[in-house]
Amino acid sequence: MPNTCITNSSQHYYRLASVEEAQDTLAGYTNGIGEEQKFVAQTQSRINAQPPVNGDIDTAKTLLNPTMVSAGPHLQAIVGNLSSFVFVEYS
Repeated sequence: MPNTCITNSSQHYYRLASVEEAQDTLAGYTNGIGEEQKFVAQTQSRINAQPPVNGDIDTAKTLLNPTMVSAGPHLQAIVGNLSSFVFVEYS
């Protein structure tokens, strides 16, 4: 009989430890989601604050240049030369 109590006691210990670990994991995910929601809201407000591009290549270059500088060479390599793009206005 004493072995049964020890087994049940150790099972309770491991189950409690597992629940505590699950709570910590959930808290981490919850905090992460909150940070992601803040990031998305900030990004969306920055997007909404951007002036519209009217099809003028020089204006587009002027608007894009600060973004390209802050994004660094990785984004510049992806986007390439802006003058190769054709801007078309649709009515």
